[in-house]
Amino acid sequence: MTDIESIPRHRRLLYGFIFFVLLPVLIVLGAEITGRVIVHYKYGVSGKSFGLWRYDQRLGAIHAENAYNTYAETNDHGFRNREDMLEPKPAGAYRVVAYGGSTTFCFNLANEKKRGRTGLKVREIRFHFGTLFARWMGL
Repeated sequence: MTDIESIPRHRRLLYGFIFFVLLPVLIVLGAEITGRVIVHYKYGVSGKSFGLWRYDQRLGAIHAENAYNTYAETNDHGFRNREDMLEPKPAGAYRVVAYGGSTTFCFNLANEKKRGRTGLKVREIRFHFGTLFARWMGL
C-alpha cells in the first residue's frame, strides 16, 4: 500500500476533483440522458415536440405548433387538437374556436376525454352559427 503522502499534491487534487465533482456530474448527466430516451420512446409522438409552450415577444408564452405533453397535443396552428387544420376550409364546415384560460384548455384532461358543455365530444358538435347569431341579435 502506498502512503498518501507519497502521491504528489497536484495529483491528489486532480483525483479529488474527478471523484467529488466530475464523477457525480457524469452520473447525473447519464441518468438525464437515459431518462429522456426512455420518455421519448415510451411517450413520444411522431412529428411533434415535447412541451406545449413557446416564447412570444409580445405575449410572453403561446401554444407551440405540433407539440405535446403528457395529456394534450396541439395541431399545426397551436390549437388543442391532434389533427391539423385543412387549408382551405371545406365547404359547409364551421370552425369554432374557444378562447379562455386554463379551464378552457383543461391541462389535466386527455385529448380523447375533452368535451363541450353539452357533454358531446367536440368533433360531434354541430354548430349553426347563423341561427345562433340571429337569436343572439334578437332577429
